Amino acid sequence: MPHPAVGRRLHDDCRDGGGQEPDPRRSRPHHVGTPPGEPVRFPFARLPVDAPFTVGGCSAINAMVYLCGHRDDYDTWARQGTSGWAFHDVLPYFRRMESVPHGDPRFRGTTGPMRPSPAHDPNPLSAVFLAAAAAVGHPITPDFIQGVEMARAVVADGAFDGWRGAELHPGGETTGADDLEQFVRRATGTYCHPVGTCAMGSGDDAVVTPDLRVRGVENLRVIDASVMPRIVSVNTNVPTIMIAEQGAELIRGRTSSTSHEFAKDRQGRSLVDYFVALASRHRSCA
Repeated sequence: MPHPAVGRRLHDDCRDGGGQEPDPRRSRPHHVGTPPGEPVRFPFARLPVDAPFTVGGCSAINAMVYLCGHRDDYDTWARQGTSGWAFHDVLPYFRRMESVPHGDPRFRGTTGPMRPSPAHDPNPLSAVFLAAAAAVGHPITPDFIQGVEMARAVVADGAFDGWRGAELHPGGETTGADDLEQFVRRATGTYCHPVGTCAMGSGDDAVVTPDLRVRGVENLRVIDASVMPRIVSVNTNVPTIMIAEQGAELIRGRTSSTSHEFAKDRQGRSLVDYFVALASRHRSCA
């Protein structure tokens, strides 16, 4: 039960249709969320969207959202008994899977297949939002998140004067903490990002061990979002790819804590090269 990124590492030669080039919408995405040509149905708008037909499906572009989560997300996993998954353990895998040449080298990678970056032609409201956030006291960082009251404070700043309309949700009449909590409970959902049904850990109630092996079953691992012992504080796409990166290394018998060099086979090939060759032999026999 692997995440597609496991296949990305164990078989780096995947292409749509058994060797064809990926759908161009993967490299030039505009919208994601529903089948191509179908509108997104919100209570107040209908927007055309595209979804990628490619390996990994919508995870290939993930609505152009790229968030790793907070350090404490992973340190909490470790405190709860999931050894090997603290922030310092998972950071090498986050770095390995991305290429951010101008990022902070302590936290960002430079040789990975994913290339997250700011939008080349951002919506002007994005700049307005950042300016307003800075004006009300929030530091500008690459990963910026907020709650209802925080969002209201940002939008109330003068930077939004030329853009602001009436508040649609939850509505200006919703003010007290209890009312806001009820709105959040009523208006939010999982957005199809459930986790934890095969939670890893060391206790009796853990489904998989910290090395992702199913307890009581030989030769079976689970490598996807279901192993998270607790949901992270951000969109689950990138953390799940990190799990796949570490899971691929666990399959090969290596972890970031045992070596700074990733696994190679007896002929000196990298993990990716090994499984590309294995997959090629499999296709030639099919």
